[in-house]
Amino acid sequence: MSGIIGRSKTRESGIISTDLAVADGGTGVSTLADGGLVVGNAGDDVEVVAAGATTEVLVGGGTNTAPVWTTATGSGAPVRATSPTLTTPALGTPSSGTLTNATGLPLSSGVTGTLPVANGGTGVTSSTGSVNTVLSTSPTIATPTLSGDVSISTGDLVIGTAGKGITFGGDPDTRQNSPSVGDRTLYDYEEGTWTGVVSDGTNVMTMNASYTTGYYTKVGNLVTVSGYFATHSVGSASGAIRITGLPFTVVNNNAGYSGGNAAFGYSLNITQYSSVSYSAIPDNTYIRLSIWDGTFGSTDMQASSWTADGGLIIGFSYRAA
Repeated sequence: MSGIIGRSKTRESGIISTDLAVADGGTGVSTLADGGLVVGNAGDDVEVVAAGATTEVLVGGGTNTAPVWTTATGSGAPVRATSPTLTTPALGTPSSGTLTNATGLPLSSGVTGTLPVANGGTGVTSSTGSVNTVLSTSPTIATPTLSGDVSISTGDLVIGTAGKGITFGGDPDTRQNSPSVGDRTLYDYEEGTWTGVVSDGTNVMTMNASYTTGYYTKVGNLVTVSGYFATHSVGSASGAIRITGLPFTVVNNNAGYSGGNAAFGYSLNITQYSSVSYSAIPDNTYIRLSIWDGTFGSTDMQASSWTADGGLIIGFSYRAA
């Protein structure tokens, strides 16, 4: 045919009579629906992909396979890989991801597992009581109720407020003599040393440095004292004598009198078969010394009954103020 160059073909009603092949610069197809797509393949002809619905997106089929329309979810613009903005997406169960900047996480629903303390959680799934969670270091706990035995593996039980202690509950023991039940809180425990000095109330004797210190233990308001007290010189002491320096003042009540007999006496100027006793005086911090040598009882021990190197061993308990 004149006027046609190369391998051009004619159709029934015109110059080209058949579909122009891809090899000849055509498509190899004769029809294309509105909205359809022409897709190449490895053969002579291209493929036609029909128009997709408004709810579908075109997804590649891979090597030697035409793309297909796939139903889409949601609405709005297509999402690309880097920094997309998603509005209320339903993500299902993501296999990975970091929610560093996420907000509005639902803590009452949609939470699985137990968040450990290392990640800001508590590591527990249930609790009792109210207000703040208690952590292990220096917590402040208001009026807890502890059931069962309480063990402290290390450290001390410290009562940090004066006037507070351990209260013993339950019914009081009233089996004998119907006692009057008083305070049942143990406020104090203390132990230490005290310094005893023999004196007439004004003039002190010179104490032997090796025999002037005693021990004491205080449990609540009950104080137990002991010691061996000896002198080097009587000095200017005269009249009735005493041992001063009790660690706590004796309670100011006649019911607070207490005392005992000396366990040992040394180099004293007393008559044979006499004994030395002592008693704590209410509202004071000294021990009155007495000698059982009178017809009707004891008399105050005098400085003249004590020699330069005299000494006594004492030990008793008294009620502190």
